[in-house]
Amino acid sequence: MSTFDDVRCPACARALVAREHALACGACAREFAIDGALLDLRQAPQPEDEPAPLARGQFELAFAARAAGKPFKRVLEELLLALDEIPADRLMQILGEGRGAWLLELASSGGEFASSGSEPASSEGELASSGSKPAPSGSEPASHGGELLFAGNALSGAITPLVDAGFRVTVLETSLERARFARLRDDAHSAGRTRTLLVDGEHLPFEDRRFDVVVHEDGLPGARSEAPRDVAATGAGAARAPARGRWRHSIAEAARVVRGELLVIGDNRLGYKRSTGRRAILYVPGPMEYARAVLRPRGGERTLRGYRAALAQPGFERSRAFALYPHRSDFTHVVALDAARPELTIGPMEQKNRVKLAARAVGLFPVFTPSFALFAKREDGVLARPRVESMLDELARITGEPRPELEQLVATRGNSAVLHTFVPGARADESAGRWTLHVPLAPKNTPQWRRHFEALKAVRARFPTVPVPEALHFGRVAGVTTCCERRVGGWTAPQRAGDLPRIARMLTDAAEHFGKLLVRDPAPLTEAQYDEQFGARIALVRERAAVPSTIANLERIDGEMRRRLVGRKLARVYYHADLRAKHVQIDRDGRVLGYLDWGTSEAEAVPYFDLLQLLVHERKQEADLKTGAGWRLVLGETELRAHERAALARYRAAVGLDDETARDFVELYPVFVAAMAEKHWDYSRPRWLHRQFGL
Repeated sequence: MSTFDDVRCPACARALVAREHALACGACAREFAIDGALLDLRQAPQPEDEPAPLARGQFELAFAARAAGKPFKRVLEELLLALDEIPADRLMQILGEGRGAWLLELASSGGEFASSGSEPASSEGELASSGSKPAPSGSEPASHGGELLFAGNALSGAITPLVDAGFRVTVLETSLERARFARLRDDAHSAGRTRTLLVDGEHLPFEDRRFDVVVHEDGLPGARSEAPRDVAATGAGAARAPARGRWRHSIAEAARVVRGELLVIGDNRLGYKRSTGRRAILYVPGPMEYARAVLRPRGGERTLRGYRAALAQPGFERSRAFALYPHRSDFTHVVALDAARPELTIGPMEQKNRVKLAARAVGLFPVFTPSFALFAKREDGVLARPRVESMLDELARITGEPRPELEQLVATRGNSAVLHTFVPGARADESAGRWTLHVPLAPKNTPQWRRHFEALKAVRARFPTVPVPEALHFGRVAGVTTCCERRVGGWTAPQRAGDLPRIARMLTDAAEHFGKLLVRDPAPLTEAQYDEQFGARIALVRERAAVPSTIANLERIDGEMRRRLVGRKLARVYYHADLRAKHVQIDRDGRVLGYLDWGTSEAEAVPYFDLLQLLVHERKQEADLKTGAGWRLVLGETELRAHERAALARYRAAVGLDDETARDFVELYPVFVAAMAEKHWDYSRPRWLHRQFGL
């Protein structure tokens, strides 16, 4: 993909001639430098432009680390540790692959989808598994899909899942520093499938209809871009807004180079909520700020009607519109604005907001929703339905179940897309066609969802009274890795946070169910077993802790726990490892219907930590606390409620855990949480143990 044979001169649109480390235009005597898969086509380079969300020079540490031979994961971790909290948070938000969940609504593929059931490459070397039919041996993802032009921040995590879905991606950028760092990421995640062009002209350097898809992720071209507001801190780490428009070419120019589908993602000038640029931190502007945004839109923001008018280019169909809710830079739902579905999830918690529900009921959601994604097809293009429709067709054939409809499309904080389906007209007790699909969008998520799929089968086979979803299929479906399982009814437990009778029922059920996951009876813990179950976790966390006092505390904890625990009798259990309330599905009375998301599970581990995790996060959710504050409530014991004490005692009795060891395990809880995260996330959270738990 690093060849640039198709690129034209940005000044005169003539063909370019290859020279050593450069392309040259014979007509206007210009020369453009090439560095691997990075081509600098800028006619008036502006090296002083800040590479938002960071400031000039802040990427230099990463470039030096990569030059020293360090892998990208370690390069990124060291960069995050060197940054202050605000710019580190902004960088991680942009890098999140979950921002590409909209790709399942693209109709363009530009090539054949991978064959049904084919298995993506895995760093773990595990085999494909399917609950219905075996994956064909030797099948691989499509080696070449469509050609996609991505105009946006080159750091955007959306690029990674686009490549995995079969696209070869050409990225347009304006910042050299940002482009260089993005190349490090792309070379690690999608080597040979992306290239980057630095541009600053009014004309895109390509022939007509060069790309199957053109994506503008940060609004309409030609608009002045602005740095996000941070209401929590206005100073250190805040990147200044560029003085000019980011993209000088027009929307007509973007339409000229696409032969299939044009996608624009932008903010609503009437949007009632704004992003600060930091993960999960949004704010509602005050009356004066809102009035200014309406009267003088920033970044070329428009209403839904305004975006539609801009996309009404000659030869294009009327655009399909979606809301990216709550905000395009940090969304959880892709919501159709022209159709009934995919729809917004409205659970018991959301139903308490009467004003919000009333506004939605009278049709104001498209007017005030903060962000949009609009898809426009060429009228003369031969395009299939959106990819998600092909996925549902294929899965219906694989499973032999009725072909369902998409109900919700969710982007998770863990960088996967989750799709919930239903069968129109089916009775409430009919489960055929009621599926939950998980599509991994980040490289580390494919082995996690494979592990989840295998864990569902293992738990159902070994512990049939413990409710988990039925595993239906795992493999490549319509060109994307897909885990398909039976959809569980009810609501996730956070929808009942603070409802003590229902939460008490949930904790009681969890204690009973997880107390049954016994795989080895209690026996004295040996030194070697301590190293396996505790020492290795402490060492992993200590390696990434970064704060000297935290490292010292972990060394102290290791020594103390070794003295206390070696020789104690401990059972082994099937370990979920991330049992938070959002992974527990309950009915209207709090009865557990199913335990979700087993992608971090282990077939054998010490007991108690799953129930501790569930209890800590329930208290955190109820009072809007940090994880550390929820842990301290459990650590102190005096503030535990009767039903919480009863659930913990019931679990301890089931697995044969004595009270003294249980107290030691509560002290070790932060280590187990951090070790799970370090083992399964693409990169660590800098200083997380120190900030959350005070270690």
